[in-house]
Amino acid sequence: MSATTKKLIIEKTIELSKKKAFNKITINELVKACGITRNTFYYYFHDIYDVIIVFVEDAVNKIDPKRQEESIFDLIEFLGKYRETWYNLYYHVDRDLFEGIFKQQIRKILTVYYKNETSALINEDDFQLISSFYEESLYGLAVRYIVKSKEYNKEASQEAINKLRIIFDGQLELIIQNLKKLHNK
Repeated sequence: MSATTKKLIIEKTIELSKKKAFNKITINELVKACGITRNTFYYYFHDIYDVIIVFVEDAVNKIDPKRQEESIFDLIEFLGKYRETWYNLYYHVDRDLFEGIFKQQIRKILTVYYKNETSALINEDDFQLISSFYEESLYGLAVRYIVKSKEYNKEASQEAINKLRIIFDGQLELIIQNLKKLHNK
């Protein structure tokens, strides 16, 4: 029951976030939609924002970080799939919360890649620089193409994500190669 209940809470939170402002969703409304008690909700989550954080973390945990940039764009596609939720969170709750969640997950993906694939090739300072570059640039792109777009068009959003995949393809490997050259001078 535990995994099913947790999943139900997440699904109902996402469903409600498509209908009303995120900061207007109450725990009472959510538990009623789920058919559970408040105590059951608090067994799994601290608050409604924790539901979103767990939702994103669960999605990122399913992404294979060995796929380098592809895994990062899997995260962006995930954002596009649930655009209404991120739009709602960004505009009705706290932009810093949205930014923190997004950047933390990019760093998580890159950290796994770094530890598994590149730690012998680049040092920690270089990793921090690369991670900051990806966090800032991809966050900006995600906000521009997913959250702030005036009229959301699923096909146009997917086209933008595909273009970004092409633009960024191979960039992480190129950055690592350039850093190795820099350190060999």
